[in-house]
Amino acid sequence: MVTRKRFRFQIWHLQIVGTVLLLQGAVLPALMVLRIIKVTFFLAFLSYVSTLLGGMLFYIGYVYHTPFDLIE
Repeated sequence: MVTRKRFRFQIWHLQIVGTVLLLQGAVLPALMVLRIIKVTFFLAFLSYVSTLLGGMLFYIGYVYHTPFDLIE
């Protein structure tokens, strides 16, 4: 019988997902401005939401990654 290792969520995963979303939110508008991809409402909304969520997730991951000894 094969047992699978359970995925354990780590705080640094938030930072990685946040970084990817921030990069997506920066690259999509750049490609739209350069007219490499066509500007649509969906892509504009997707780039805005990915920037917003990426910043929030990265910030949350950064705050929780800080050692609590430094706070006190």
